[in-house]
Parts: sequence; C-alpha cells; structure tokens
Amino acid sequence: MAGSSSSRSTTQSVTEISRQGTTPYLKQVLNDLVSTVREVKTENSEIRASLANSRAVIDGLVTERNVYEAKSMGQKEECGSFAEMAYRIKI
Repeated sequence: MAGSSSSRSTTQSVTEISRQGTTPYLKQVLNDLVSTVREVKTENSEIRASLANSRAVIDGLVTERNVYEAKSMGQKEECGSFAEMAYRIKI
C-alpha cells in the first residue's frame, strides 16, 4: 500500500500548490504529471507480473528438459546394457 500513500501525498502536494495561487497552466501540468506517474506505476506493476509469469514458464520448461534428459540418459544406459548382453551372448 506504499504506492497509494505516495499517490495521496502527491495529490495533496498538488492541492497545496494549487491553493498557493499558481496559474491554471501550472495546475494542469501538475495534474498531468500526477496522472502520468499513476500510469507508469500501473505499467510497472503489469510488467512485473508479466516477468514473474515468464520466469514461471521458463522454470517449467527447464524442469521438462531435465526430466527428458534424465529419461534419455536412462534409455542410453539400458541400450548400453542390452548391447553388452548381446555381445556376451555372441561370444
């Protein structure tokens, strides 16, 4: 909730500045700035969520690859054992 208190303090600061007799142009610039900051915070949250999701997908793919490699190694060992048994039978 730190972001919402920061937004409130920013809005309060803009309100205080507005009371001090600023020009309408400056008031609009400050309001636009507050809006832009809020939008950037929202985008930042969305990017962080997307990044976390991407990392989870990558972790899942790495796990699948590791399982595949383990199975592949097991099959290679079995093939080696079968080849060895076949060689012994031929001798």
